[in-house]
This record gives sequence, C-alpha cells and structure tokens, in this order.
Amino acid sequence: MFVGTIFLLAVCFIESIILNFDLGWKRLQLALKSATHGSERHPEGRNIFPKWLCRYDFVVTVPHATAFLCIYQIVYVASNSYGGYPTSLLAWGWTLLALCCATVLLTIWKRDESKLPAIEDDPKFQEVLGNEEVVISEDDNGDKDDFVEECAISSGSDKPEAARDDPESMSAPLLPDGEQEQAVEPKTEEASNVEVPVE
Repeated sequence: MFVGTIFLLAVCFIESIILNFDLGWKRLQLALKSATHGSERHPEGRNIFPKWLCRYDFVVTVPHATAFLCIYQIVYVASNSYGGYPTSLLAWGWTLLALCCATVLLTIWKRDESKLPAIEDDPKFQEVLGNEEVVISEDDNGDKDDFVEECAISSGSDKPEAARDDPESMSAPLLPDGEQEQAVEPKTEEASNVEVPVE
C-alpha cells in the first residue's frame, strides 16, 4: 500500500539530514576512498567525481526531492482513493503510517555524544590518510579558513619534509616540569688574553 512508499520517502529525507549534519561531507569522501582503497581499479582509493555535482546532490537535491515527493504523496493519497480500496482499509493504512512516523519522531530525540572518532584518529582512514594526498573540499561549517583543496595528513609532524630535516627550523626541546625555570643559556668560553709578540 501507500504506507511503504510514503514512509520510505520520509526515512530517506531524515537520513539525508543526519548524513549532512552528523556524518559530514569530508568524512563521506574519506569513507569512499577507504572502502575502495586497494581495489583493482582504484588501488589508491576512489575520489568522488564530479565533486561539485555530488556535493550539490548530497546537500540540496536529495533532501529537497525526498521531502517534496513525500508531501506530494501524502496530499495525493489523501485527496484520491488509493487503488479503489474501501475506506476501512485505507484507515488502517493511515494508522500504520502514523505509528511508523511517530516511532521515528519519538526516538530521534534520544541523542548522545557521537562515538565517531576524529577523522585523523579513525583507524579506518589510516591507510588513505598516511602520507597520501586526499582531495578534500570545503569544510562542513562553511568556514573559508578551513578550505583546502589538497591536504596530506601525516602520522607525524605536519611540517614539510624539508622543514623537518632542517635542524635550524626545529624548536628547542621542552624540559620536564620544574626544570624549565632552572634552565640557563649555555656559557660561551671567553678567549683568554694572549700576548702576541711583535717583531
């Protein structure tokens, strides 16, 4: 009956909202790259392409289309007798649909802190992060300061390799607590006064 169609569209709309605000676009890109990493066609992992179209569908097309179709189906079924079924059977269908929607709405508010680790700490992404370049688009919060077209996240220092190999660019090591204040600058030996005979 119409219950499955309308409820499926409603669930798809809710899932699109959850994916946008909880999973996020950046994690979705890395999830695809990690899932395809080491495959025959994409040994380095597959990047989303075309990125701009997929991002538009992810953020705009899917949530708006599913919401529109869901509302359209509700209005259409409410104004037209579905399949010529008797009113008593249609009433059961609306009751089941209401129960399904009520279950989702009552349980969706039961929230807790996300157990997803940070992207850099997620073991599932270590193979694709490592020292490889990963194409990342604008951050989910829209902050232009976080916009990077290509980022290489390494397991160690985030300095360029040349900077890591240059001793002058390295900062002085930190001393244990209590010894920092006692640290003194290394003493330089003063040249002793030596008389040079003059001929």
